[in-house]
Amino acid sequence: MWEQTVAADFHALRVAGANLHARLQHQGFLPAGADCERAFVYTLESTGCYHLPLVLAWGGQACLVNPLLANPSRRKTDRLDARMLATHTLSRMWPRSYIAPSHVQELRLLLAQRRNLGRKATAATNRVNNILLRWAHTLGKDGAVTSSALRPIIEDLCFERPVLPREGVSPIPLPPIARMLILGFLEEHDACRKEQRQLEKLALLHLAETDWPCGAGTRRGNEVLALLRTVPGLGPVGSLVWLAEVADASRFPNSKAAAAYAGCDPSVKVSAGHVTAHMKRGGNEALHHALLQGAQVLVCTAKEPIGQWGRRIWLQGGRGAWFRAASATARRMAAGAYHVHSKGEPFSYAMYKLDVPQVEEVPLAAMRLSPRTAKLLTALGLETSTEVADAWMADLRNEEGVGRATMQEVRRWLDQHRQKATPPTEADPRSTGG
Repeated sequence: MWEQTVAADFHALRVAGANLHARLQHQGFLPAGADCERAFVYTLESTGCYHLPLVLAWGGQACLVNPLLANPSRRKTDRLDARMLATHTLSRMWPRSYIAPSHVQELRLLLAQRRNLGRKATAATNRVNNILLRWAHTLGKDGAVTSSALRPIIEDLCFERPVLPREGVSPIPLPPIARMLILGFLEEHDACRKEQRQLEKLALLHLAETDWPCGAGTRRGNEVLALLRTVPGLGPVGSLVWLAEVADASRFPNSKAAAAYAGCDPSVKVSAGHVTAHMKRGGNEALHHALLQGAQVLVCTAKEPIGQWGRRIWLQGGRGAWFRAASATARRMAAGAYHVHSKGEPFSYAMYKLDVPQVEEVPLAAMRLSPRTAKLLTALGLETSTEVADAWMADLRNEEGVGRATMQEVRRWLDQHRQKATPPTEADPRSTGG
């Protein structure tokens, strides 16, 4: 066991790393030459950005570990932590971590600052609504106070211009200090949004000047971004976040691992062979938020097959139906983005099974559903199994009298009698990019 205290200085860290290399090579644990960098493996705690100077000074293959997982014992000192991490390294307990290169760090910084500005803009509008409520102006219930419908009314109140009577406007005038603060918060909101747009332009310029792993080689960042935007639900900002946080899709063995990194991995707690709780792993917060926002738009609009699939989960009802639908859609978006990024090809629906359930056409009476469900479907004008399948794919849940039990019974029948679909042909529109 060899211990050394090193100053938190880049030059001192580099000297310590060279000494460590020399000791390991002298004892035959580390080869010399070009293989030294690949064979030099070490483990350290990841605390914010404080580990990066050591990683940049030492190079090699770093294994970054959450401090809560590195030493779960009751006693915690620097010496005990170092011994535990050394033991972890020798036993190869932790995998080697991905260290983002400089151009990836730059893009992450731009997007992190954009998120900070978004939070400031939201805080400013919340303060505006808070001030309005103090004098009984409830305009905020009709939408965002910065919308084209509400902002002119708020500015008229602040400049003491006449306002037409409408719901949400109180006869109580705003005092001078309140008017001054509201106008200041609106200006702060506008400045934050303007700077956000400038940061997005800088990010696009940065991508156009840098190369990123894609498919079997590398491509310009703007080309990779264009490919990612073919994934349903991934807009300009969502694609930027994916590229910044994932950077290289090859560091994930499959789409499940990429979805887990994005926080779209539904997990369960099992005890004695029984599921005791459902949970979601943390994952990358920024990426998860971007995917979830895109998934919510897909489920609401239902213009894409993935959105229609998620909408059916939502319409089935039950506890947390909306969250389950958005999370499941986000997971499919993550899988699609992974395949696009790793293969370097536009998104395609060719391998998805999101079409209408193919079932044999039989009369409704031959489906042998419960009397209540059969009576309800007959009242809706459905006479055959194919008509029931089409209605289930549409908005059957919204029909009067159709509840969760009816939807589950119809779904069970469709799953039990589903026919194998034929693979898409050249003329099948589902085989084209989304």
